[in-house]
Amino acid sequence: MSKTKSWTKWIPEAFFALLLIGAFNPITIGLAVLLGVLFLIRKQPLPTVILGSILSVLFVMGSLYMTLALLSEYYEFETGSWETIRMLIVGMLIMGTSFVMGIVMLVKYLTYSSRIQYSH
Repeated sequence: MSKTKSWTKWIPEAFFALLLIGAFNPITIGLAVLLGVLFLIRKQPLPTVILGSILSVLFVMGSLYMTLALLSEYYEFETGSWETIRMLIVGMLIMGTSFVMGIVMLVKYLTYSSRIQYSH
C-alpha cells in the first residue's frame, strides 16, 4: 500500500511533465527542467515546498490563460462547425484537468509546508 501511495502523490507533476513534452519552446523546456529539479530535491523540505508552490501557481495561472486563449479562438471560428466544437471540448478537458492538477499540486505543497512547521 505504501508503494502505491508513494507514486500517486506525484500524479500532478507527471501530468504536467507529459503536457510539457508536447510543446518544444524555451518556456516549456524551463518548466520541464524545474519539474526535474523539484523531483531531485524532494527530500529537502523547504526548497521543495517553495519550488513546488511556485510551479503549481504558474501551472494554475497558465491553465487559466490558455482557457481564455481557447475561448478567444472559439469565438473567431464560425459557430456550429464540428471542428470548432471538437476544439472547444478537447481544449476545455485539457485545460480543466490542468487547472485541477495545479490546485491539487498547490494544496499538496501547502499542506506539506504546514506539516514542516508543526513538526519543529
